[in-house]
Amino acid sequence: MKTPLHYQMTEYDCGPISMMNAIIFLFDREQIPPDLIRNIMLYCLDGYGAEGAPGRSGTTRAAMMFLSNFLGSFGRTGQLDLSARYLSGSCVRVSQNSAITDCLRRGGAVVVRLYLLDEPLGALDLKLRKDMQQELKRIQQQMEITFIYVTHDQEEALAMSDTVVVMNEGIIQQIGTPEDIYNEPKNAFVADFIGESNILDGIMREDYVVETFGRRFQCMDKGFAKDEPVDVVVRPEDIDIVPVKDGMLTGTVTSITFKGMQYDVIVDFKGFKWLIQTTDSPEVGQRIGIRIVPDGFHIMHKSKYSGLYGDYSSFSEEYDELSDAEYDPEAEEESSESREESADEE
Repeated sequence: MKTPLHYQMTEYDCGPISMMNAIIFLFDREQIPPDLIRNIMLYCLDGYGAEGAPGRSGTTRAAMMFLSNFLGSFGRTGQLDLSARYLSGSCVRVSQNSAITDCLRRGGAVVVRLYLLDEPLGALDLKLRKDMQQELKRIQQQMEITFIYVTHDQEEALAMSDTVVVMNEGIIQQIGTPEDIYNEPKNAFVADFIGESNILDGIMREDYVVETFGRRFQCMDKGFAKDEPVDVVVRPEDIDIVPVKDGMLTGTVTSITFKGMQYDVIVDFKGFKWLIQTTDSPEVGQRIGIRIVPDGFHIMHKSKYSGLYGDYSSFSEEYDELSDAEYDPEAEEESSESREESADEE
């Protein structure tokens, strides 16, 4: 017979209640030895408050370590088919080969000690917020406690986290390290939500070759079906501005914004607006070329988010005034030849 799970009764008993619920989840009531219940309740609340009152510090790490060893002893002596292990630091993670994932796959229970921080720094100014980010990271590492940190600030999420969970409308889109989330997004929503991204329609012609904007480019991706429609992600910082004659693609600069460390340059390529982040400073209306190394392309399977993100057409009102969609390269070449002939006549 199963016993119903318990709710926390006070602000101090989260430890014993969580441990009890884990045992209740794993075993029927008839299987649970009384000594196990007694020791869980006795040793979880081992901390003392400022006035010496017992239990007022909740469940300490020392108590959880002791109880893990204690529960393991039941399995080793054959009193209960049970194995327990205490994890801390970098071992507390959810990944394909982690101890937590292995436990859950085998039908076990995981009791996680963590703090929930929901937009804790949202009301602070930028400098103070960055200082507090470092202080929170120091506290977390010193105490070896897992933080669940809720934020809508993408830069903060990357800076603060060992593992990032990207959600949309309550559904998890991707779980991974900050580097994986940024460099290998799973779909257009993740690519657009974490950092800036130019997201283009493409066709995977073969391994390491993708076609977009009517041209084929070398990339680092493989494993797609031949001629499969894909989304092509190009981060703004992975694009180099070069002279038109040296460009893999050419477009018209429609907007420039100075951001301190770089310029945000909007370029129109046949009606599709790209964002380029660069230390170069072209002029609005200037024709430029761009170059992208193979590692600058990231290829994704099509998803329900395809076509919703990645075009910077709404970035500025100037886009309505300057457009590359009607650009005629033959007309530009004829105009260039005409200017050269006029110069020769002079």
